[in-house]
Amino acid sequence: IGIDPSVFEASCITKPSSKNILMVGRDYFQKGLYTALKALPIILKSVPDARLTVVGKEYPHSKQFAKMLAKNLPVLYIDGVPREQLSKYYNEASVFIHPSNIEAFGIVILEAMASGLPVVASNVGGIPEIIENNANGLLFERGDYKGLAERVIAILKDPEMASKLREEGKRTVKNRFKFETTINHIEKAYLNLLKKKQEDK
Repeated sequence: IGIDPSVFEASCITKPSSKNILMVGRDYFQKGLYTALKALPIILKSVPDARLTVVGKEYPHSKQFAKMLAKNLPVLYIDGVPREQLSKYYNEASVFIHPSNIEAFGIVILEAMASGLPVVASNVGGIPEIIENNANGLLFERGDYKGLAERVIAILKDPEMASKLREEGKRTVKNRFKFETTINHIEKAYLNLLKKKQEDK
């Protein structure tokens, strides 16, 4: 599992001064939208110009419910866009959140990191395989909207922390999650397995 970082590296050239929080993913509520919406009012108390952009394909009834929950909050919903166009939204963001309730891996986390975004994500499924807390991203416990808010506020108010997380995130993708790297790891694992089987004969 990996990505081509060069597709998203162009997003690193400039980052906006606005406080745009980005969330990407289909199935809003499995991806933790409710947690994000509960965190947003807390964030706004410390960062009044913050706003949340949610990008992803969703069923009409779920989208309507999501809009109802976000009433009077600065939330923009963008219907699903082709993956090759996601870099536009990564480029317009200041921080990426992934408050997922269930997650096998999290390709969008890698895309955000490659785009130079600091990442805040829930500590579920395969996400800790990508994020080392306080090193290349920030983790919080599933459903802990106060924890999510605290971490987003910290990034938005601390440029030095944000810069460190951006650089470590980009380094993580380049060193561990490029297609070439993951393919090499898989090939090595298969060769080791074959070697062990031959030795056991």
